[in-house]
This record gives sequence, C-alpha cells and structure tokens, in this order.
Amino acid sequence: MSSRKAMDVSNGVGVKNGVTNGSLPDKEVTRDNRPKKVDKTEDRKRLMTAVHVSNVLYYTCLTMNKGALPYLAKRFEISNTLWGHIITTTALLQFVGGPLFGRFGDVYGGRLSLTLSCVAMATWAAMLSVSTSFQGVLLSTVPLVFSHVPTAHQMVISDVTDDASRSVELGALRVSMPVGSMIGSALGGILTETYGTTTTFLFTAMLSCVSAVLAWTYIPVQTKQRRDKRLSPKKREIVNFREIARLLKIPAVAHLLGMKFAFIFANMIILNSYPIIVRDTFGMGPQEAGIFAMYNSMVAVVFQMVAIRPLTRRYKDFHLMLLSSLVLTSSYVIAAAMTERWHLYLFAVSRSFGVNLRNTVIMAALSKASPREDTGAVMGLGAMVVSLTQVVSPPISAYILDHVGYPFLGVTSATITVMVAVFILMTKDEFR
Repeated sequence: MSSRKAMDVSNGVGVKNGVTNGSLPDKEVTRDNRPKKVDKTEDRKRLMTAVHVSNVLYYTCLTMNKGALPYLAKRFEISNTLWGHIITTTALLQFVGGPLFGRFGDVYGGRLSLTLSCVAMATWAAMLSVSTSFQGVLLSTVPLVFSHVPTAHQMVISDVTDDASRSVELGALRVSMPVGSMIGSALGGILTETYGTTTTFLFTAMLSCVSAVLAWTYIPVQTKQRRDKRLSPKKREIVNFREIARLLKIPAVAHLLGMKFAFIFANMIILNSYPIIVRDTFGMGPQEAGIFAMYNSMVAVVFQMVAIRPLTRRYKDFHLMLLSSLVLTSSYVIAAAMTERWHLYLFAVSRSFGVNLRNTVIMAALSKASPREDTGAVMGLGAMVVSLTQVVSPPISAYILDHVGYPFLGVTSATITVMVAVFILMTKDEFR
C-alpha cells in the first residue's frame, strides 16, 4: 500500500467507511465510478466523537456499579475484611492485565482492544447481577483483567494525533470522564434505591454492550501507521516480556512511569481516607457528601476546558509538569492544615487542577517518549502503575490515619510531590 493510502496519523484517521485493513484510502468511488475525495477532518471528528461517547458510557457504568456494590455487599453481609479482599483482587487483576492489554492493542489494533474491554465490562456487571454470595462477587472480578477502556481510549487518541495536538486531545478525555461520573451518580442512585442492585447491574451491562457496538462500528481495525505491515511472530506475541522490558529501558519512559507512580501514590494516600475524613472529621452526611462529590466533578470539567486545554496548547510538557507538582504540593499543604468545611472546597479546587494537569501531561509525554508502534504497551504500563498504587497505598493511608492523624496524610503527600518536582528539574532534558 502506498504511503498516500496509509493512515495519516498526523492529520487524523477516519472511521470505517470503505475501509481496507482498517485505514481509509484517499479516495472513494461514486456510483458513476468517479473518484471522490474523503474529508479526513470529518472522519477524524467522527472518530473522536465515538471515543468520547464511549468514555462517557464507561464512566457512567463504572460509577453506577461502584455505587451499587456497597449495597450488594450489605445484602450479603460481607465484612470489611472480605470487602478489602475484593478491592485488592480487583487491583491485582488490573495490575496484571494492564501491560498485556497494551501489547494486545499494539498487535491487534484499536477496534478489537476497545471492543474486548467493553465486553469484559458488560460481563462483570452481568455476573454481579446474578451473584448470590461473597464468592460470586469475588468471581465476577475475573473479567476485569481484560477491562481497560481508558487505556484503549488513550491508545487510539495517541495513534491518531501528532505531538503538538496530543496533550489537548488526551486532556479532552478529562472532560467526558466527569460527565459520565455525574450521570452515573444521579442515575445509579435512582435505579438502586427504586429497583435494587440487580436492575442497576443489568442496566450497566446493557450500556457496556452498546459501547462495544459503538467501538466495533466507528473505530478502525488498526489505528497505527506501520512501516512494516507484516509483523514477525515474536512481534505478534501478547505475553512478550522482552518487548515490555525494551520500553522500560528507554530512560524517558522509565522516569515518566516513576513520576506517575509517585504522583498517584501521593494523591491516593489522601484519597483512600477522604470519605472517612469528610464523614467523621467534618460531619458531612450522605446528601452533602454527594453534593460535594458533584462539585468536584464540575470543577474538573471547568478547569479542563478553561485552563488546562489552553495551557497544553501554549507551554511545553516540562513547564506544565513542574506547575502541576507545585499546585499539588500547595493542595496537600492545605489538606494538612484544613479545619473548616470551606477548607475542603479550597483543597478540592487546587487538587482538581493539579491532578487533571498532571494526568494530561504525563500521558502525552509517555506517548511522545515511546515509539509510535508501542503506544498501547506504554499506556498499559501506565495503567499497571495506577493499579499498583491501589494495592500499596490503602494500608499505608489507613495506618497514618489511625496512628498519626489526617494532617500527616497531607504532609506525606506534599513531601512526595516536592521530591518529584526536584526530580523533574534534574531530568528536564528528557521532556519535549
């Protein structure tokens, strides 16, 4: 296939419409056999719309499932210890599946990887709807080893954007994510309270199936531009630790993953105990806590559209990474010193800006630091890092809260982000 007929990742890709091997030719043929030029801008807009709709559906389903799960656990009289086993098992499955799913996406393309993730999400919800015991709930987590919808979205966007626009497009995912969370919070609460958890899980299973159909219909088979279309058998292996190790040997990739772990670990130390602090220390009831959660989501959307999107267009990754670490350090200092309810809202504003900026810039920087054909594997490693923090941080957070007090949570997180800022200054030459 000539280079003109290959997918142009710099200018975007099209969706399936006269697709050959998942990419769009430059011309279509009309009824009278005359060539007609394809508008790649429109095709790219259609693809991006499909990704964002899928992102909204995913976070709607995830929020509804997470909201209904505690009530299912209460019905089965699952103890706090057993509930902890479910959370840990889920995190471990995501930890193992992250890099393997990334390799799967690199080999088999965006359409199959995103469809598989949506089907796994639907299977998880369907199994929860028929669970009758703790063992059933625990078994239902197994399909989550294949469910990495955000990773698939990040991979597709990284494949079809150039370095200049990647931060902006990845950041746009941070807008559709809280939209889905807000829809899921409102809809999930109504369904669970009115019709019960079974109806909620069946509804999310149906929505996940809709998302799978959307992915199969509008995502190209292969979103990458390969120089060699015929991969060797070793390159096609999913479980290929040499390929993963090769990526980790790239200094920029290893450093960015290390910074991502430190950033998220610092955030999770506070986030794990946040509901308890809000409830016990500041006396928020369920209704006020729900309003506070919606406030957090709305702040995230506003910051992404008003501040972060313009910043990623104007400034380099190095400056934005340094800015996010300084903002997060300030927010954690506020967390250590907060004594009034309005301090919570101030903390939420500063943390939301820092976290959203950090996530946007790190994912864009990772995709730039890695070869284009390995973006899926790199995004999978990023997901693995997130899962690792979810395994490691809860016991540390609980110990600090019980034995030292919540102010020290903020002190610990602020110390970590200061160390990350110093490391960023030391490795600034690795940022594009």
